[in-house]
Amino acid sequence: MADRTMLLFGTDEPGPEERRLEAGALSVLYAGGALRSIAVQGVEVIRGLYFLIRDRNWATPVPEVRDLRIDETAEGFTLSFAAHCVTPADNQTIVWKARIEGSAREGLSFAVEATPDADLSTQRTGFVILHPLARCAGTAAVIEHTDGRVVASRFPDLVDPLCAFLDVQAMSYEPVPGLRVTCRMEGGGWETEDHRNWLDASFKTYFRSLALPHPYTIEAGETVRQRVTVRFEPDIADLPAEKETDEIVVTVGDRTGAAMPAIGLSAMVEDLDGGIEEAPLLRDLGLHELSVRVCSDTPDLPGVLRKAALLARALDATTALDIVVSARSEAACELDLVAVAAASAGLRPDRVMVSPEIDLASYPPSVDRPSSPPLRPLYAAARSAFPGVPLGGGMFSFFTELNRRRPPVELLDYVQHASAADVHAADDRSVMETLESLPHVFRTARSFIGDAAYHVGPAGIGMPFNPYGEATTPNPDRRRTTMTTDDPRHKALFGATFTAGYLARAAQGGLTRVTLGAVAGPMGVTRDGAPTPAGHVLGRFARLTGDAVLQTASSKPQEVLAIAAEGATGRLLCLANLTDAARTVRLAGLRARELRMIDVASQGRIGERTPPGDGTLELDAYAVALVSW
Repeated sequence: MADRTMLLFGTDEPGPEERRLEAGALSVLYAGGALRSIAVQGVEVIRGLYFLIRDRNWATPVPEVRDLRIDETAEGFTLSFAAHCVTPADNQTIVWKARIEGSAREGLSFAVEATPDADLSTQRTGFVILHPLARCAGTAAVIEHTDGRVVASRFPDLVDPLCAFLDVQAMSYEPVPGLRVTCRMEGGGWETEDHRNWLDASFKTYFRSLALPHPYTIEAGETVRQRVTVRFEPDIADLPAEKETDEIVVTVGDRTGAAMPAIGLSAMVEDLDGGIEEAPLLRDLGLHELSVRVCSDTPDLPGVLRKAALLARALDATTALDIVVSARSEAACELDLVAVAAASAGLRPDRVMVSPEIDLASYPPSVDRPSSPPLRPLYAAARSAFPGVPLGGGMFSFFTELNRRRPPVELLDYVQHASAADVHAADDRSVMETLESLPHVFRTARSFIGDAAYHVGPAGIGMPFNPYGEATTPNPDRRRTTMTTDDPRHKALFGATFTAGYLARAAQGGLTRVTLGAVAGPMGVTRDGAPTPAGHVLGRFARLTGDAVLQTASSKPQEVLAIAAEGATGRLLCLANLTDAARTVRLAGLRARELRMIDVASQGRIGERTPPGDGTLELDAYAVALVSW
């Protein structure tokens, strides 16, 4: 039997050990130099508080924590440690020392002194405070600015493409009625962005305005001193500790009116040969939706498109041709050349999406955007080059960029963007939490695309490319790394659960099509001649395309997500355990007829199980259950 850790994560790199610290009603999780899930009576009031370094490509190195000391008393806890970071881009080292103090009466204090051993080129070096979506989205906040002004404001409801709060010195809000949380930052000016743009499930308050030059340099020997304090009003010292309930209840109701989305696979130019080799297996899985990306100036474009046509025929697939327009000549000429090359290759796309090459990069609001081809003439040229073919627009990059540059939707048949879960953080908890932000992203997109068809892809844990730097992060050692294409968890059980959770959110969000995974390569859904666990999930969901989505509810959706559908083949409920521990789930009012599991016991394949007679299921870590009833 394969090693459990490898089955779960695809890597033998140990994740950071979490330690729960308590001071009366106050609790925190400490892991790898960071505080997570800061809670009062079990209610999360701050999602994260930590110090980080981001290199010139925005990659975030994982700190090596040394000399950790934790002291706990009846009144509270104190932590001290040193952390060493080495940046992936330039192999630069920075050492920082930290002290954390926590008590129910005094709240929290986190102080850091950081000193690089050589000039450090960085996009951000400083504290990050994450405010949870469930408790903050659309709610009131009070902002104290660095000049002493105090202003009443609100966290955004829809995802805001701009910074929510600027020039912040302190912030207070009520995550629970009657309990005010105040965060005060020392060591410079701060601002708050809507982290949902990048799928992070939080609002993020961070050091150093994006309006200032980036990257910037911290000189060798220069010490960065920062401190964050968290206070509670009224005093929580006399509140009792939380009362945990272990039971998770899942219910299934009537039809929502939505249909299950189509499931697709992506193919970059470098994936085509591998995809052709894997085509029989992919076809057997029922994955008949293909998105092929090319650039208008791709070398040997006719040859590339011949391979794409061969792959499409082998998969018996409907095909989307995603065209990056270089704009080095007239866009109409470039698109005509692509159309001629596709026709000569025997590729007849069922859909075409176009976007200018300049939009492969990201341009924050503080940066002057370079000139780019106007979208209306570009779309007209695409209609002319591919007459009668449904046309898509939007971004080949992420929702961030779509939200900042919204296309003229009335000229399009569908709108598309990609997504990745490892942009800002790569630990297991943060990656899985990105599923919480998806309903917010989908709802915001619908607010400006209306009833147009809505496609997302490529989507997954890893980044297909890096809009924010020169390249994605190499990952030869198969580690948990930000901004990498090759995330080892993608082909493990973790990836299957992430995929099932993503599809649950997509179905509930009314998406038309989701492209999760690739035909080959690091984001492929096969390995060693067999489907990956995520490949099994995608194949099962592909059979549900067009089926009616049913109302589902989980009493703890941050731990177990559920989605149900019914159609000509019957009714199916999918449950995804998003955690690294076993969970017990009670199916309310539902008697299982058949049960299949994708878990450690099944070695990542679909395994038949005996349906529970009492409606109670045991889900192992990162397990996916498929229940017919």
